[in-house]
Amino acid sequence: MRKDTPHSFMKASMFPSSRTINQSPVKSGRSGRADLHRSSEAALSVFNSSLTAFSSAAGEPEAGAGASREAPAPASGSPAAEENAVNEELNTDSAASDDLCKSALPERPDFTGDWLMVRLEGNMDAFMKECGVSFLMRSAASAARFGVGTFKTQVRHSDEVLHVVSPLIAGKVYKSSLRIDGTRQDDKDPTDGKRMFVTPAWEADGATLRCEYRRADTGAALPVSRRFLVGAQMCIEQTAPSGQAVKRYFERR
Repeated sequence: MRKDTPHSFMKASMFPSSRTINQSPVKSGRSGRADLHRSSEAALSVFNSSLTAFSSAAGEPEAGAGASREAPAPASGSPAAEENAVNEELNTDSAASDDLCKSALPERPDFTGDWLMVRLEGNMDAFMKECGVSFLMRSAASAARFGVGTFKTQVRHSDEVLHVVSPLIAGKVYKSSLRIDGTRQDDKDPTDGKRMFVTPAWEADGATLRCEYRRADTGAALPVSRRFLVGAQMCIEQTAPSGQAVKRYFERR
């Protein structure tokens, strides 16, 4: 006579709703038929439990629609019980890992608003000179305090797209739409209208938008722009290839 071995269904770690059912060897005679009947009842119970789980995800089951019976819990110390304990521990560790990853994700700032420039830091005249702006234009900008208290910019920030509209001299308007995905995109230099390339991406802190610019015709590097929030203010920091940097601060209006 063959000795019966304990069998159980085990919960798959990657598919919580699926189960594997091992069938017991069938005995001959009344004892075999009784064992087969019990095995069939257990299998049917597992199947009904699976249906209940799926129906709970889609909606409440209708009243009287075949209530399922739960399979008996495996005995303490059995291979099935040890297996269930291991699965529960793995699920707990996985949930804790997911929570840790979510908490580590940086919170993206929202730059949306109608902004007015309220403060300037750095030598703007030297910065503009390095960027090739003429003496006449720099003198006019200096007379207007380089836009402090007058320069406005409109920003619409949606998901990973940044739309910027800024007025220029002589009634001109600068418009830009950037996808913040780290790819090279086309843009125009607001000072002379020449075509340039821009690569927008979030820095490691997840709160600073960095844009690297290059001339489309020569490939020469242009000032790097970094946009971030300082309290309720938005700061745009621009750094020329030589390291000359200026910071402009804006407040929502």
